[in-house]
Amino acid sequence: MAEEWQGRRDIALIREPHAVNTAENAVRSIALVETVEGASEVVLVCSVRHFPRVRFLFDRLYRCHGYAIRYRYVVRPLPSLPLVVRELSSITRMAGDRRRALRLLDETGPA
Repeated sequence: MAEEWQGRRDIALIREPHAVNTAENAVRSIALVETVEGASEVVLVCSVRHFPRVRFLFDRLYRCHGYAIRYRYVVRPLPSLPLVVRELSSITRMAGDRRRALRLLDETGPA
């Protein structure tokens, strides 16, 4: 996603490298955002095929931590049919993934 980002270059670009899924990425990236002095807004860049999952997992979490959040979607390459099917199947796991990821946040505490 960082390579595809065509937006502003005068702001911090943060990449969270340790998450094993999108829910964990949402939780782990909060600690990274909190290290950016004066940050009040986050622009999340993701693949267009992830947008329902990303919005579900990031939106409330970031707003609860006081951040305004906007989304930018990368549309290239277009997702293949198998990837779209895989994304749709992940919807059934999103709530459980979020609960597990939030437990991780509770364990690590504030940054």
